[in-house]
Amino acid sequence: MKSTIGRLIINSPYEESAHYWSYDRETRFFSLKDGRCPAGYIVATENSKAFDDPGKFIEIPLVNKIRDRVKARRLWNMAMGSIKRSRRCRWNYSGIG
Repeated sequence: MKSTIGRLIINSPYEESAHYWSYDRETRFFSLKDGRCPAGYIVATENSKAFDDPGKFIEIPLVNKIRDRVKARRLWNMAMGSIKRSRRCRWNYSGIG
């Protein structure tokens, strides 16, 4: 557990996120977790007068569902891309294409 983050950017911009920083409201520490962070936003805690109120995280389930579908589609496209390439080569060499 860390109270500060030494390196904020921990993922490549060209690949899906593999890790994310998670903040624990009770301990006020950050921890590095595996996977992609859940989509959401933070709102202020009701009736809070503290200047360092971390707020409450509200998850957006639709965005998380879309992320899963995009990931599945990318995997499908990668699999189908190799089939399409092999067919394209065969058609070009057989005089069909």
